[in-house]
Amino acid sequence: MARVNLLCWNIEVYGPKKYAGTPNTMLVTRFVTRTIMEAQANLVVLIELSGSVAGQICKSLAEDLYVLSGDNKLRWRYATIPAMAGGGGEHYGYLWRQSGTGFGEINVGRDQIYLQLSEQGFPNNLGQLFGRRAAMMGFRATDTGNTFTVSVYHAPPPNSWGQTYARAGVEALAKSNDLYHLSLGGDMGIVAGRMLAGDYNLNVNDGPSFTWLTDPARPNNQPPAQAGQGAGTRPITTKRTHLLSLQQVEGRWGQSIEGWGTDPGDYKELPIDNVFYRGANPAGDVIDLMQHVMIPGTSQRGLAEQFKLWNLMNPAFPNANLLRTPLSETLSDARCAWLFLRHAISDHYPVHAAIDI
Repeated sequence: MARVNLLCWNIEVYGPKKYAGTPNTMLVTRFVTRTIMEAQANLVVLIELSGSVAGQICKSLAEDLYVLSGDNKLRWRYATIPAMAGGGGEHYGYLWRQSGTGFGEINVGRDQIYLQLSEQGFPNNLGQLFGRRAAMMGFRATDTGNTFTVSVYHAPPPNSWGQTYARAGVEALAKSNDLYHLSLGGDMGIVAGRMLAGDYNLNVNDGPSFTWLTDPARPNNQPPAQAGQGAGTRPITTKRTHLLSLQQVEGRWGQSIEGWGTDPGDYKELPIDNVFYRGANPAGDVIDLMQHVMIPGTSQRGLAEQFKLWNLMNPAFPNANLLRTPLSETLSDARCAWLFLRHAISDHYPVHAAIDI
């Protein structure tokens, strides 16, 4: 039996500026890899990678994870895939540890891994088609031979009329054949477990939104035919996972940082990221990075204190000019910790899930 320690993270617009455009590039990489290591993740799914540097980002993360492990056997592999059929700007990224995990990637010939987009049509924020699709990757437990699928999906956001096609995206995800059986050399391999990672742009406390994904499972391991039948999965958390925007903060407390709230809980929004799972003995939670940044002595705080606020007379990351210095003294303040995390790293928290397959 394999213990899969999955970490899913939408790292907001992880592209050229964050990856190579400021003096904080290496610190962002290390902030991400430290978070992965401390979660003891052996499989990572990333959302909102910019296509132009997606492969380079994952390569850098894999190399840094190897360095941090201090073990010359614990190498990581990675793969990326565009989130839209025919390509597009946003990519998903997968990273997985190659040894000591009890599972490995499924190859379909010539070292070609089982990674593909769903065959379903997915919505954008204007209609039922032409949006980001879910990606599916196949793995196999080495002792039992059980196969499992890890999917990732970034749903469309609500549009300016308050409408959303996110529910239609969840339906398309649930109907994706690769969640239930994998085509392996002409044979259909039944999926023993599945993990559905994503940014669903829905409130996970709203049960009807996710009846396509949740129990009871359809018989014979087939996709559900209608809402309420479910894909046999459960959400790993119901906690809030998204940080407020600057516009929301100023709308709540005004433009002066001096008047902003000091309770870190006030900066978190609805739980629109999650991992849904089908497996045994699940455990998981949200990684509250704001708390990590606020507490002196944590790895994330130590890295945050090293960030440069200015780059050639310009803010080194958005709204860096609002932060007070020195960072070593001010990051314990929720206002500064939120500003740093929200604009230097990500507007989303990672979610991790430990599942036996």
